[in-house]
Amino acid sequence: MKNSPLIPGSRLVRFVFEESNRPLSRVVTFGIISGIAGGCVLAAINQGAQAAAGSPNLQPVLLFTGLLALFLYSKRYSLINAVMAVEEMLQCVRNRVAKKISDSELDAIERVGPSYIFNRLSQDTILISDSAHVIFASFGALIMLIFATIYIAIISLEGFVMTLGAISLGVITFLSKRREIISAVRSATQNEVEFLGSVEQSLSGFKEVKLHQGKANDLLRTQAAIGATLEGAKKRAGRSQTFVMMFSQAFFYALLGVVVFVWPVVMNEPTEIVIKVTATILFIIGPIDLVVGSMPLFMEADVAVENLKELERRLECGKVKIPARSIDLAPAFTGLQIQDVMFQYPADQDETAFQLGPINLEVTPGEMLFIVGGNGSGKSTLLKILTGLYYPTTGEIISDGKPLQRADYPRYRQNFSAIFNDFFLFDRLYGVSPAVYGRANDLLKWLDISAKTAFEGGGFTNRNLSTGQRKRLALVAALLEERSVYVFDEIAADQDPLFRRRFYEEILPTIRDQGATLIAVTHDDRYFEHADRVVIMEEGQIRPFG
Repeated sequence: MKNSPLIPGSRLVRFVFEESNRPLSRVVTFGIISGIAGGCVLAAINQGAQAAAGSPNLQPVLLFTGLLALFLYSKRYSLINAVMAVEEMLQCVRNRVAKKISDSELDAIERVGPSYIFNRLSQDTILISDSAHVIFASFGALIMLIFATIYIAIISLEGFVMTLGAISLGVITFLSKRREIISAVRSATQNEVEFLGSVEQSLSGFKEVKLHQGKANDLLRTQAAIGATLEGAKKRAGRSQTFVMMFSQAFFYALLGVVVFVWPVVMNEPTEIVIKVTATILFIIGPIDLVVGSMPLFMEADVAVENLKELERRLECGKVKIPARSIDLAPAFTGLQIQDVMFQYPADQDETAFQLGPINLEVTPGEMLFIVGGNGSGKSTLLKILTGLYYPTTGEIISDGKPLQRADYPRYRQNFSAIFNDFFLFDRLYGVSPAVYGRANDLLKWLDISAKTAFEGGGFTNRNLSTGQRKRLALVAALLEERSVYVFDEIAADQDPLFRRRFYEEILPTIRDQGATLIAVTHDDRYFEHADRVVIMEEGQIRPFG
């Protein structure tokens, strides 16, 4: 566990200073001015109250008005610019995380997990955004508190000592609970990630859960257990936070009682001094409530900043440090050879027992290659190796007559357009030139899906379709990318018999005849005759079919 900052909110403030291009020193300066002006307003009020007993005097009114105007302007300036700086900082972080996701390797994203990324980018950024204005407002309140305490010292040394004692007791109370609160907040954050991941499973596997009541009940029990742990962490944090707030308030109300009832009797203090000190303490109770009441939010914001930095560190580890090269266009596909390639999943993933290879395979330009094999034989892993999404553990891939180096992979991947078994259908055709949009509706007709959807404004008008129909839309999107090699993973599995037949007898040959290379995973043995070559995967090994 990382060391927690002694001053709550300091990690967020430091993060804002590191990330923002705004002149934050000016924001801090105006925050200090607003705190000083707020303290001086109190002095002006006391002076005006004292002068009210004598002849009318305009000077206290003008002083009060000027100080109040200065307080309002400086506070407004500091808060508005602080909030804008935080939002600009968060936008920089979002953009940076999005870029790191784009630059990460597939296995790194799989290790980090979508739920973790979503939670960090949603919950933590919202928390930081919501806490920003409170933190900077509390900074001004703290400055006001300091100067009000100095004002008490000017009025009465005894009053200052009593006030300082009450503040010290409040600080000690907070420090005694600080670690407990932060530990509970961190625990709650982790439990929230687990709970959202469990809910994601419920939604992603909704059909399976609906068909199996035992599975549904077991999943609900797991979610209830995670929720109970989350509830316990939140309650622990809430109890500690309430303890700090109540005791801090109790110290100051007790201080008021001592000042009003005990101090004049024991110290024989003049009534005028007692009234001024009492008024000042009443004045600073508001800023104290703001500072103390916001402490839990400050600690949560520090944890959120820590979480965002950890997300960036984990994504950074998934990036391959390679020289910058142009990857807009891949060279003409001249074939590829896989030589003695082996692949094994990292030790922290579930597939530790599975090993692919050694694999030796050649793909020639313009051929239609079918890959067959049982579940778990390694077909999908092989496709990720072929397309450059996974790096071989050993062995090499030969492309354009040369072994691929890490720096070559981004450009090598531009040869491929793939529809994997767990494909995703985007809301728009990102990366596709508008010049080919005119072909989209023709392709929809060709694939017998134009009655269900159309192509308008860069996207499909209806994506709420069956799995087989969505695969046809994915095929349209892939064909519009106009790549040299198309990789299809069981794309015909969810199609009706008539379309399945057309897919193998007409659609795939037409794509090949237009100059493309096709690599398709399939189980439809009745159509193997249409392939130029068929290979079979068995327990991570590849061999000719037949």
